[in-house]
Order: sequence, then C-alpha cells, then structure tokens
Amino acid sequence: MQQSNNAQCFYLVHVRLFCPIMAYLKLSSILVAVVLVCSATIFAALMASVYAAVNPTINGKATSCSGVINCSFALTNASGTGSASTSGFVGGYVGQNLTFYGGSVTFRLPGELTTTYASGVYNGKALVSGFSSTAGTLYHVTGSFKATDANNGKIVSGSTNVVVGVKGHSGRGGGIYWTLVSGSITLTQLNIDGTTTSVACAPSTIASGASATCSAAVTDLNKLSGTVPTGTVTFYASNIGLGSFSKSSCGLSTTTGSCSVNFVSNAEYGGGTTSIYSSYSGDSLHSASSARTVLYVTAPIDSSGTD
Repeated sequence: MQQSNNAQCFYLVHVRLFCPIMAYLKLSSILVAVVLVCSATIFAALMASVYAAVNPTINGKATSCSGVINCSFALTNASGTGSASTSGFVGGYVGQNLTFYGGSVTFRLPGELTTTYASGVYNGKALVSGFSSTAGTLYHVTGSFKATDANNGKIVSGSTNVVVGVKGHSGRGGGIYWTLVSGSITLTQLNIDGTTTSVACAPSTIASGASATCSAAVTDLNKLSGTVPTGTVTFYASNIGLGSFSKSSCGLSTTTGSCSVNFVSNAEYGGGTTSIYSSYSGDSLHSASSARTVLYVTAPIDSSGTD
C-alpha cells in the first residue's frame, strides 16, 4: 500500500512538473522563433553598417561624364550596389590647366537607402594630358572631398581619378562633346562623426557700448551612437571696428557641447552690423564645422540738441 501511494505520488509530481515544463518549452520555442525572425530583420537592416565598419573602403568605376568634373560612378561590393556623382562649375578655356573648388557630390553606398548630397566640398585639378583623335583634348582630373553620410552620420572621405576628353570650341566655358576615357572613385568611411555648429547672440541687437553673449553649440550627427563633441570653438567678427570679444575662443562643455563668449561693442564707433562666426576645430571623434549669425549695434542718440 505504501508502495502504491509512493507510486501515485511520484506520478502526480511527475505530471505536475512535466506538464509545466512542456508548456514552457513550447512557449520558449515560439519566443525563439519570434526572436529569430526579428533578429533576421534587424540583421538585414544593419548589414551595411557592419560591413562598412569592417570594410570601410569602397571602390567604384566611372560610367559617364558630361563635363570636366560632372561624372557618374557605379559602386559595388559584397553589400550590393551603390552610386556616386560629382558636379560643379570649372572656369577657363579648353586646353588650359584648370583648378576647381566648391563642387558637389552625391553618394549612396552599397546597402544604404538614403542618398547623401553635399555641396561645396569637392576640390581638385584638371590637367591637360594629351589629345585623342576620338575623344579630343584629354584632361586628367583628380579631386577629393569629405562629407557626412546621411545614413549614419559618419564622415566619408572620397577621391576621384578620371580621364575625360572634350571636343568643340575652345572659348571660355567651351566644350560641346565629352567622352569618358577612364575613371575611378574611392570612398572611405572614417571613424569620425559629422557635426553641425550653431551660434546665436543674445540680445541680437545691442546699443553702442553694450555687450552681448554669443553662444555656440556643436551637435554630433550620429544619431545611433553619437557622443558629446569636445574641443574648442573660435569666434571672430567681420566688422572688427564695431567691437571685440572678451576672449576669442572657449572650450566646449563635456555635458552640453556648448560654450559662450561676450562681444563688447565699441562705444566710439557708432552703430552697424557685423557677422559673428563660430568655428569648431573638431576632436579625435568629431569633424570640424562652423556657423554664422548677425549682430546689430545701434548708434547712440545725439541728445545734445541745438538752440
């Protein structure tokens, strides 16, 4: 009888323990399946970033050119395909060696969804390198740029090496027919976050002889893993006769990424307007950036009167 009771007790304990365990295992398998599906989705979405971290350099080939520096490129690597382009105005005559500044670039690296556009960043040279009966006057164009990737906030450094031919009249801005002879582009994602700097003076309008507090704030553009920028911001005014700063630079707060200086207007100068510039020098993890605002100074009122 004791044995029977023991056996029954063992059965009850076994069932009571085993059933919850089975239920837990079934629930766990569902959770594991859900986690695996979610993980696969996240993994696919982050593949471009992971690949870029391990393989930061991407090479591409030029596919067409419609000007000295107006060219398109195709990018390919293990993450898929992408594209890039360069553009801008180049002054001069056909047959002259040319230098260009402030051109624009666009790029979408393999695996990315958003195209990055940056203006005023593409600089380089276009040197005459010979003549081709089919392509005309040949230019060897080398350029470089740095821009903040719109997808992850990282700085991308790029360089181009293109040979393009031009046929047509040789007057200023000349050239009618453009032929791509050869070309390549290299883009490297740096371990540096892009930044944006803002500056404002309070009050924005002051009386002659009064002062204003000018504050600069630097923001990390990496929204996923950004950090507070550190380093120095330098201030300067376009109208130096209108006044001066209490100090020309200030160190960024390690918690807010901002700092301020005082601008004291010159009481003897009278009124006027000056642009206030703030320039962030960058640090080991953040790129340099700058900003501009306007400060107004009103002239003193002549209260001497006349008889």
